[in-house]
Amino acid sequence: MKTDQLFKTFSYRVVPSAVAAGRYANQTGPATTPLLVNLAIDFEQEDFALEGDWQYMMELNNHAEKNWFACHRQQVYIRASIFPGIAIDLSDENNDGLVFMIEGTIKDNDSIGSCSGLLVLDKNIHRNKPDDNKWNMSFYLYDNGHEDCEIAFRLPVYSSNNNNNVLN
Repeated sequence: MKTDQLFKTFSYRVVPSAVAAGRYANQTGPATTPLLVNLAIDFEQEDFALEGDWQYMMELNNHAEKNWFACHRQQVYIRASIFPGIAIDLSDENNDGLVFMIEGTIKDNDSIGSCSGLLVLDKNIHRNKPDDNKWNMSFYLYDNGHEDCEIAFRLPVYSSNNNNNVLN
């Protein structure tokens, strides 16, 4: 009997390496906030929360343009809704990916604005065959107050091979 692998919630923390932390401190002065990036998603409740040091998030973005670093200072807090709100069955053989819309607010110590974008969940393909327990989650958020300013991440998602395991 096959049991569904439901993907309901996801949390992730990006912690800087010692090299990145040292490089960051040398470029921007002494860090007063941690260089962590925290992400929490509840697919069923349509909730998306991201917080982190803006400068560090821009350094993590491989496609960041120089002017994006000036959009915010210090910590930013993003609260958003994901549409549609559903639990995702990662064991469904017909499911090789999903796209969700994201809309919400981006706030720092000085301002609050709106943001929107996409969250993409897609199955890893290795040698033209789907890898049943490996997925990628990418999201692309745009700060609507700063033209073309993008927050982008690609994170691994692993599901269990054990059919009795339910992801939360």
